[in-house]
Amino acid sequence: MNKMNLMAGEEEIASIGDSISGIMLTNKRVRGEMSVLGASDLISITLNSISSCGLTTKSYPLLLVLAVIAVLSAFFAESWQIAFGALILGAIYFFTRKAVISIASNGGLEIACPVADLSKAKLLEFIEKVESEKSK
Repeated sequence: MNKMNLMAGEEEIASIGDSISGIMLTNKRVRGEMSVLGASDLISITLNSISSCGLTTKSYPLLLVLAVIAVLSAFFAESWQIAFGALILGAIYFFTRKAVISIASNGGLEIACPVADLSKAKLLEFIEKVESEKSK
């Protein structure tokens, strides 16, 4: 995440993420910077405009459904190739699941930053800091 130029009287409270994507909390705003597969977002939300923040898990349950269907098909067709395909679909499902911190503004954009490498305790601590700064 690039270094943000702070406004007068603004100080950094906390930040999470890495050099590719992250979220920075100051005493005046929250800024999220995300970069995925060549697409990038830079979203800044003032603290008084935050309507909600939370930790969610993004996944693709269709992959799991297809894996179950493939397992049943492999069982009835007695085909190891279909069973192997089911295994691959199941693996893809588990490897594409990710934790995401979401911070939404009142009727505006939403910061949704993947944070796979941080513990749940660290993520909850960050959310609590956002809530604390907003309530001041």
